[in-house]
Amino acid sequence: MDEQKREITMAVGQRIRKLRRIRAISQEEVAFRADLNPAYFGQVERGEKCPTVDTLCKVAKALGVSPADLLREEVLPGDMTEHSRRVQELLAKVPADKMGQVIRLLEDVVNLF
Repeated sequence: MDEQKREITMAVGQRIRKLRRIRAISQEEVAFRADLNPAYFGQVERGEKCPTVDTLCKVAKALGVSPADLLREEVLPGDMTEHSRRVQELLAKVPADKMGQVIRLLEDVVNLF
């Protein structure tokens, strides 16, 4: 397996594992729901096997997500950094009628970079 394919395979496996853990489902349960051999599913999760599109669709359905969700690099709830948590806490304290102003301020700050 070439290096780029190996990196993608590992990233997809890690994403599947994170989604599975967030949902508190065992490997065996996901394998059962996806009609996959549990040993094979474990290899996919560890990035040892590169899943086919068909397999990704089965796993996505078993996890209750779209196949695209298995390929995205966005932050999952379990991945949130301390900074993200703090921003979320602060935003929760903003009155609803002031949220537009806060969003504009954040946009201005981000545009500085």
